[in-house]
Amino acid sequence: MELVENTFASWRGTLWPAVDVDAMLMHGTKLQKEVKLLVKQSRGWDVYVGLAKQLSDMLVALPLVQVMMPPPLHPPMRPPKTQTILVDRPTP
Repeated sequence: MELVENTFASWRGTLWPAVDVDAMLMHGTKLQKEVKLLVKQSRGWDVYVGLAKQLSDMLVALPLVQVMMPPPLHPPMRPPKTQTILVDRPTP
């Protein structure tokens, strides 16, 4: 539980331009799998239910964050167009 809370706390402190939604989704999915591997008896506990709900909510919210992010201010850099210049050179 502490791992999930610490992870979410660090994500909340991330500045908007530095948000990497894809990495967060992968890490959140990994955490969710780890929680599901816990002892089946713990699934009825309030702590387990709350933790599973937090993870589920975060995994739903992250794609929405990605949609809200503005597109990059500058278009991706394209390689310069090459031009072939024919020059008349005197032959020696």
